[in-house]
Amino acid sequence: MSHWYEGKHCDVCDIVLRRARLFGKPPRLVAPDGSTRDVSYVDAARADELRASHGLVCGSCYLNRFGDVLTAVRRRAESPPTS
Repeated sequence: MSHWYEGKHCDVCDIVLRRARLFGKPPRLVAPDGSTRDVSYVDAARADELRASHGLVCGSCYLNRFGDVLTAVRRRAESPPTS
């Protein structure tokens, strides 16, 4: 299983993401429409493609502040990239 997200940062709290332990809270990808996907089910080959349009949040932010996370991720997805 790929752990492509290790070393990347949560879009909300900026914590460095690590592999979730057994019974831990895995990071999630959040789509602009608010749907989420556990990163464990995302193939490393598709990770860069999905990161271009999805937010990446740690398990704590997903569980503790899901409404705030969605707002932040939607703003990120809607704002044009800065150079």
